[in-house]
Amino acid sequence: LFAEPEFERIQSIDQLYLQANLLQPLFTSKVCGWALASSGHFAHKRDTRSFIAWQDACSDVSLADSIKWGSIKRPDRSFEKVSRSYGNDVSRLVDIVRQQIIFKSVRHVLDCLSTIASDPQAVICRVKNRLAIDYDAQKSAGYRDVLLDVSIVSEYTQQLGTDRHVCEVQLVLEQFQLLKTADGHHRYVEYRNKRAE
Repeated sequence: LFAEPEFERIQSIDQLYLQANLLQPLFTSKVCGWALASSGHFAHKRDTRSFIAWQDACSDVSLADSIKWGSIKRPDRSFEKVSRSYGNDVSRLVDIVRQQIIFKSVRHVLDCLSTIASDPQAVICRVKNRLAIDYDAQKSAGYRDVLLDVSIVSEYTQQLGTDRHVCEVQLVLEQFQLLKTADGHHRYVEYRNKRAE
């Protein structure tokens, strides 16, 4: 199920960002397929406390245009993370390309996990299950989700040279997403900074 990717370590953050920009549209498309198969939702652009079912957005362009897609990680945060958490090893930065799927139930989260695991182009590199009963929620200031690091391996990504680029997809329960606020995220950033993460 899980793969230990074997590859030459990337030394350049510029190379990671080039790969990220090439991969972002393809990864977003993959995430949409996983969301469709598992009753997934996405946050609304103008009201992040409102969620759009991808199944509905597939048949309504105005809904699809209203989705707040994950953006490529800001370079300043990437530099901070590489220096604070990874000992300046750029190759360990695996969440430049990221998306989030929101679910109404744990059953739908499990459906999505099963869908990703059975996708022949998805190579799961790591799963961080912050919904697990034994997970210490103090590590994430009480926030919980299931986070997967995934590479997309296809003939096309091999041609692009992005088949070893690791992306992140967060599977979030609606109840936790509703607790997120701009102020709460600001406090989390302060908490993370104090922990030097």
